[in-house]
Amino acid sequence: MEAILVYLLIPIFFIALGILVLLFARSSLATSPLEIDTNPIVTEADATQKEGEYL
Repeated sequence: MEAILVYLLIPIFFIALGILVLLFARSSLATSPLEIDTNPIVTEADATQKEGEYL
């Protein structure tokens, strides 16, 4: 009986660990500086004011 519990608890432990790692990875990516938009959307007014700087 104890062996069955161990074989059930080990996969549950790793699944829970994987979920925690995924949640941590998603939260750290959301706050990373790489997520800051370095290429903003250029409107037609911006393109004409800067005379094709973005084009």
